[in-house]
Amino acid sequence: MLTQVEDEHSQALRQQLEAAFCVFDFVRLAVEPGVEVNQALHRQGLQHLYQQLMVRRREAWEKLRQDLRYTDVGEPQMRWEQERALPELLSPQQVRQMVREDLEQQGPLALYRAFCQPPYGLHFPGGAGQARQAYGQ
Repeated sequence: MLTQVEDEHSQALRQQLEAAFCVFDFVRLAVEPGVEVNQALHRQGLQHLYQQLMVRRREAWEKLRQDLRYTDVGEPQMRWEQERALPELLSPQQVRQMVREDLEQQGPLALYRAFCQPPYGLHFPGGAGQARQAYGQ
């Protein structure tokens, strides 16, 4: 029902985010024609994201263990409680709020603010302009 889309654009964006020390991750999925977008499909999307995150964690773990100081580090684990995820249909206004590039906007749907000003900080060499470009991709 869902097919992961991993193209050059996605890879380049992921590399740019990693270079800026951004912990935001994503998965792009295509829905087969005629498939109903419902809660079960959203849960499948969450499962795709979980699998991608675990692959990347295992790759980092394997790389870390090549250093003899870290050979005894245990395999990565992540608590993933997708059954607690509750889908919510968003209004067109709520969707617009999520994609606005306004650092002054507050509230639960202010994704750009959270993306550009996370608690741990970001390091986009090109500053706010580069962050805005990465967010808008």
